[in-house]
Amino acid sequence: MTINIAALDGLTLPGGCDHCQAEQTIKAHAHGSRIHAVVITHDHGCPWYHGGNRAARRAAARRR
Repeated sequence: MTINIAALDGLTLPGGCDHCQAEQTIKAHAHGSRIHAVVITHDHGCPWYHGGNRAARRAAARRR
């Protein structure tokens, strides 16, 4: 089975973070490239966007 991920280039989907209304965007590495990445864009108020507090991140991970 072959998946044509190039057809999804630029597609934006909601989600990607439990702490904000992040969005995921599929982007080609370079024009015409076969290498793609999923880029997660966090809200500016998100603790993960700003690096957050290490202890808070550990506590949040334990709660999951």
